[in-house]
Amino acid sequence: MLRPVAAPFEGDVEQTLRVSSTGLIRVDRNRDRVPAVWAGKAVSVRLAADALRVAGEGQVIALHARRVGRDPLIGDPWHDLPILEKTPGA
Repeated sequence: MLRPVAAPFEGDVEQTLRVSSTGLIRVDRNRDRVPAVWAGKAVSVRLAADALRVAGEGQVIALHARRVGRDPLIGDPWHDLPILEKTPGA
């Protein structure tokens, strides 16, 4: 006599975080890269069972597979390209 499920259950965790000056956010003991242009800005982070989605100003700016562990650095190194272009000798 259970009622049918009207909508799928979303067990995602969402929070607002500020991106560090180095373009990193800390989520669930992991450090995740986001594009360097977002340094110092607030972003919305949605943590699902298999993925981490970072959104800013209504658009997804980073999408990473979720990794379980302690203190790994996760992300796309191309996010740092704008910083490296300005750094002499990089």
